[in-house]
Amino acid sequence: PGVIEHQHQQVPALRGRRLPDYQPVSLYPGEVPTQLPNASFWQQQGFRFENFTPLEMDADKPLPHLRMDNALDFLLGDKLT
Repeated sequence: PGVIEHQHQQVPALRGRRLPDYQPVSLYPGEVPTQLPNASFWQQQGFRFENFTPLEMDADKPLPHLRMDNALDFLLGDKLT
Protein backbone atom coordinates (compact mmCIF):
# COMPACT_ATOMS: atom_id res chain seq x y z
CA PRO A 1 0.00 0.00 0.00
CA GLY A 2 0.98 3.61 -0.51
CA VAL A 3 -0.40 7.11 -1.07
CA ILE A 4 -0.14 9.40 -4.11
CA GLU A 5 -1.61 12.74 -5.09
CA HIS A 6 -4.45 12.46 -7.62
CA GLN A 7 -6.48 15.51 -8.66
CA HIS A 8 -5.02 17.50 -5.74
CA GLN A 9 -6.02 14.87 -3.14
CA GLN A 10 -4.07 12.21 -1.27
CA VAL A 11 -5.47 8.83 -2.38
CA PRO A 12 -4.53 5.21 -1.65
CA ALA A 13 -2.20 3.63 -4.18
CA LEU A 14 -0.42 0.38 -4.92
CA ARG A 15 3.36 0.38 -4.58
CA GLY A 16 5.69 -2.04 -6.27
CA ARG A 17 8.42 -2.37 -8.86
CA ARG A 18 7.69 -2.00 -12.56
CA LEU A 19 8.53 -4.97 -14.75
CA PRO A 20 10.92 -5.56 -16.50
CA ASP A 21 13.23 -2.80 -15.18
CA TYR A 22 12.28 -3.08 -11.45
CA GLN A 23 11.99 0.70 -11.02
CA PRO A 24 9.82 1.76 -8.04
CA VAL A 25 6.27 2.68 -9.07
CA SER A 26 3.12 3.86 -7.25
CA LEU A 27 -0.10 3.19 -9.12
CA TYR A 28 -3.51 4.74 -8.58
CA PRO A 29 -5.94 1.91 -9.35
CA GLY A 30 -8.82 4.27 -10.19
CA GLU A 31 -12.33 4.66 -8.89
CA VAL A 32 -14.67 1.73 -8.54
CA PRO A 33 -17.90 2.57 -10.41
CA THR A 34 -21.12 2.55 -8.39
CA GLN A 35 -22.85 0.51 -11.10
CA LEU A 36 -21.74 -1.68 -13.99
CA PRO A 37 -20.90 0.48 -17.06
CA ASN A 38 -22.83 -0.12 -20.29
CA ALA A 39 -21.36 -2.02 -23.26
CA SER A 40 -20.15 1.12 -25.09
CA PHE A 41 -17.88 2.02 -22.16
CA TRP A 42 -15.93 -1.22 -22.60
CA GLN A 43 -15.53 -0.64 -26.35
CA GLN A 44 -14.22 2.94 -25.98
CA GLN A 45 -12.23 2.70 -22.76
CA GLY A 46 -8.46 2.71 -23.31
CA PHE A 47 -7.19 0.44 -20.56
CA ARG A 48 -3.46 0.50 -19.88
CA PHE A 49 -2.30 -2.00 -17.31
CA GLU A 50 1.16 -1.65 -15.80
CA ASN A 51 3.01 -4.89 -15.06
CA PHE A 52 4.55 -4.70 -11.60
CA THR A 53 5.70 -6.89 -8.76
CA PRO A 54 5.25 -6.24 -5.02
CA LEU A 55 8.06 -4.64 -3.06
CA GLU A 56 10.46 -7.00 -1.34
CA MET A 57 9.65 -7.59 2.31
CA ASP A 58 11.89 -8.41 5.23
CA ALA A 59 10.99 -11.90 6.44
CA ASP A 60 11.65 -10.93 10.08
CA LYS A 61 9.12 -8.07 10.16
CA PRO A 62 5.33 -8.29 10.48
CA LEU A 63 3.21 -7.73 7.39
CA PRO A 64 1.95 -4.16 6.90
CA HIS A 65 -1.75 -3.74 7.53
CA LEU A 66 -4.44 -1.53 6.08
CA ARG A 67 -5.78 -0.15 9.37
CA MET A 68 -8.16 -3.03 9.95
CA ASP A 69 -8.65 -1.62 13.45
CA ASN A 70 -10.29 1.46 11.94
CA ALA A 71 -12.51 -0.65 9.70
CA LEU A 72 -13.66 -2.79 12.64
CA ASP A 73 -14.28 0.28 14.76
CA PHE A 74 -16.40 1.81 11.99
CA LEU A 75 -18.38 -1.41 11.45
CA LEU A 76 -18.72 -2.63 15.04
CA GLY A 77 -17.77 0.22 17.36
CA ASP A 78 -21.29 1.36 18.24
CA LYS A 79 -22.40 -2.25 18.88
CA LEU A 80 -19.68 -2.77 21.49
CA THR A 81 -20.21 0.37 23.58
